[in-house]
Amino acid sequence: MKVEEILDIVIERVKPTHAEDKKIRKVVDDVIRKIRIQAEKIGVDVKPMLVGSVAKGTHLKNTDIDIFLLFPERYERGEIEKYGLMLAKKVMKGEERYAEHPYLRGVIDGYEVDIVPAYMVANGRAARTAVDRTPHHTEYVRKNLPENLKNDVRVLKQFMKGVGVYGAEAKVGGFSGYLCELLVLYYGGFMDVLNSASKWKPRVIISIDGKKFEGVDKNSPMLVIDPTDSRRNVAAAVTMDKFALFIHASREFLKNPSLNFFFPPIKKALKAESVAEIIKRRGTYFFAIIVDKPKVVDDVLYPQVQKALRAFEKCIRESALGLIRSAYFVSDRIIFIFECERGVLPMVEKHRGPPVWSSHAENFRRKWEGNERALSPVYIEGGRYYVDIKRRETTALEVMKKCIVEKNLGQDLGKNFTMGYEFVQGDELLRFCQELGTFLSYKFPWEE
Repeated sequence: MKVEEILDIVIERVKPTHAEDKKIRKVVDDVIRKIRIQAEKIGVDVKPMLVGSVAKGTHLKNTDIDIFLLFPERYERGEIEKYGLMLAKKVMKGEERYAEHPYLRGVIDGYEVDIVPAYMVANGRAARTAVDRTPHHTEYVRKNLPENLKNDVRVLKQFMKGVGVYGAEAKVGGFSGYLCELLVLYYGGFMDVLNSASKWKPRVIISIDGKKFEGVDKNSPMLVIDPTDSRRNVAAAVTMDKFALFIHASREFLKNPSLNFFFPPIKKALKAESVAEIIKRRGTYFFAIIVDKPKVVDDVLYPQVQKALRAFEKCIRESALGLIRSAYFVSDRIIFIFECERGVLPMVEKHRGPPVWSSHAENFRRKWEGNERALSPVYIEGGRYYVDIKRRETTALEVMKKCIVEKNLGQDLGKNFTMGYEFVQGDELLRFCQELGTFLSYKFPWEE
């Protein structure tokens, strides 16, 4: 199938119909009208505003709707939170969520709707909270993105969804909708973005209006200067892995175009026998740690899960178990899965000391001569002191127990670990056949 045919099919599948847009518009108009009525009743000065992809005309089918309640800056922070939630709850039933401050998420006529309080500021640089720039992002795209490029944005968003890099939230660590819009605006179209991305390497720097970056440089793989606030990197959330995955996916699509990049094939779950056979064939050691999921929102949860995984990886590497791969899976529990070269370590550990001529050499000798953990005298090898010592932890379980006690695994997740966790190895691992099957599959999302 030719690229043009593929893109036509994608647009047909993802672009909302006129009837759907009309339905969305009705939901938006009803919510805004009701908010205005309620605001007048309680005497609150607020401007409801549709923001995000629906307002920009770059939304996909079954989109979310974002409505901001813009308060004048004379209101205190606590007041906009109080009145924002009060007004939202008067027009919609929903769940109270928390980003930088509380907002309400509900469902109206099948559409997920977020009603978010924010400050009405003159420009992006004047933002008092993280969400205050959003209306300015909306206005920037509306004014600068040509009508004929809106479908290119839709196609890029669907491509990123298909290959697994769409979303700036901590759970994904990828590309936001606003970043997709800026990339299409900067490069000139969907295929232009992919052609350029196929040649990217860290670090990509993009300034649409030629402004220099004035913010704190965290050395992200991408720096896309926000045209509404040159202190902000729009691509700050993009992790190195998602950056690399997008480059790889762009190259692969350009070589072999396929609808699979946009709508990945559903992978068949491996049966327990197949999983067991793969593990046996690899000849390595697998184990898992399972803990209850804290009752916190995803943007609080996932940074803690990722932090815990990094801590576990560090402990395993330092232990000489020989970490090969690791991953986590989140459902009602959190499952950390590890593959190591070995699961048991010898009692003896060769402990390296300083060079014989080092100022620390004598301290090393004094520490280990007669030490109860020493299994040999101090000896010299390659100009350094060495000593064979008794290893403190000789199994993966002992290594992980120590790690859980000593490492900071996140405020909420750490509490759950103190209440109890499960260590699973051997045949018991097949209880988590679905997660293991995903872990053992090295295929990219678009591959059959």
